[in-house]
Amino acid sequence: MLRREADRQRGGYVDVPRRLDVVLVLVIMALSLADALLTLDHIERGGIEWNPAMRLLLDHGTGWFVSGKMAVTGVGMVFLLAHMHFRRTRILVVAVLGLYLALTAYHVSLLDEGVRQSEDAASANAALTRLDEDEHK
Repeated sequence: MLRREADRQRGGYVDVPRRLDVVLVLVIMALSLADALLTLDHIERGGIEWNPAMRLLLDHGTGWFVSGKMAVTGVGMVFLLAHMHFRRTRILVVAVLGLYLALTAYHVSLLDEGVRQSEDAASANAALTRLDEDEHK
């Protein structure tokens, strides 16, 4: 049965998602996992989790944190995937992708900063060691 043009424009629920939409959702899920793992790395180096709900899960352990984050993201993405034919949903999914890309870039910048600080500390330690060796000669 053909749908009327007005129905097509208004949108509708998805029973079989398009391949591109599934790929988009899988990329978002992968970025969510990367966010969880990079957050754990950040916390190990003295950072904090900003999201109070995720912080609560983290208080119960890393397994709870990663599982909870992936569950929330997964449920949200399945909901959005089912509504993908609605115009605003597609815009929202692209916005979520953009936010996760920005968040991943932020985490990578923190990693880079940590590497630079480690290199600076190693250089300072090497200089102190050379000074100490020169004093003992």
